[in-house]
Parts: sequence; C-alpha cells; structure tokens
Amino acid sequence: FEQAKEIAKELLVQPTAPRAYQRRHGQYILDPEEFYRDQVFLPFLRELKANVDKRLSIFSQIRIQLLTQLRPEHITSINCSTIELYKKLTDNFFDRLPQPLQLFGELERWRNECIGLVNKPNYNNLWMNDLLTKCDPILYPNIHYLLVFLATLPVTTSSAERAFSSLKRIKTYCRSTMAENRLNGLAAAFIHKKAEIDANKILDLFVKKTSTST
Repeated sequence: FEQAKEIAKELLVQPTAPRAYQRRHGQYILDPEEFYRDQVFLPFLRELKANVDKRLSIFSQIRIQLLTQLRPEHITSINCSTIELYKKLTDNFFDRLPQPLQLFGELERWRNECIGLVNKPNYNNLWMNDLLTKCDPILYPNIHYLLVFLATLPVTTSSAERAFSSLKRIKTYCRSTMAENRLNGLAAAFIHKKAEIDANKILDLFVKKTSTST
C-alpha cells in the first residue's frame, strides 16, 4: 500500500475511501488502507485462490494421478510397484489400450528404460513432448498411448484468456476498420512478446507493397 501511495502521490491522487461506502457504514473517518485491504486486496486474494484451486483440481482425479506414475521419476521410485500399477491401469484403461495383454511386460521394460533417463544430467529439463520421443510406440504401444493421453490433457485456459484480454487493447475504436489479417498479426505479436521482430524488414515490405500499388 505504501508503494501505491507513492505512485498516487506522483500522479497527484489522494487515496481515499468512496463516500458511498462511508455513508453506508456510517464511518465518515475511515483509513483508506483498511478500506482497500478489506474491500479490494483480500477479496482479490480469495478469488485468486479459488481460481487456482479450480484450475488445478484436475490433478486430484484418480486417473490423472495414475497416469503420472508412468513418468520416469515416479515409476523408478521405491514406492512404485509394477504389479499394483499394472492392476490399476488395466482397471481404468483396459478397453482403450491397443495391446492390453502386453502391458505388464512393457511396464517392466519401461521401468528399466526410465532408470537410464533419470540418471542423465539433463533429465530435469525433459518435458512430456521430449518424453514421448524416448518412448518408442513400437516397443511400448500401450505406454506410448497412455503418455499421449496424459500429454494432451488441458491444464488451464490461460493462453486463450490472454488472447481475449489482448484483443481489448488491440481492437480499439481507432482500429475499428482494421482487417482480420492485420488484427491476427498484431494479436500474435502482442501475445508472443519474446519473438524478435526486425523493423527494417517490416519497412522493406511496406515500401515494396506501396511501390507496387502505386
């Protein structure tokens, strides 16, 4: 709040509580810090916590927890039993597996394969897409299918929400006549901020386009 006060001071803004709130609660002398803490900051934290819990609730599902046991750091642990994992996988995914009768043998071979993966120094940077390349679909058809199923599960919708929020700042009334192609390009450039854009190439394209049109 002190940092916000400093910013407000630079903008010549005095932090005060709304008069309607003061009249409603009969408090004509109210500390602005208490108001913004109780009415803005704490409700924001509660809403943020509720949204995070809702987004991550997918990981509490039994099947998701079961599929994560196929990752090398889990299947190679002492607490992981291949027999128990085989029973649970067959109970939940038997009808979907391409070759369910070979699953137990695949789990044994996959566990030995994962021991070598975990011991590699760059294993911490191994994403699900990289893990799929390590799992041969010919040698491990069932495990490869389950890993693909795990990798394609939607975790959050933050990317789509960022796209919608960025449109509010791009598609303004000043650009109401902007065509769809240009709008898509500006939205992509706004979302992927780390992408390097060469201004000289853009100017060259603009000059070529205007010269041909004239």
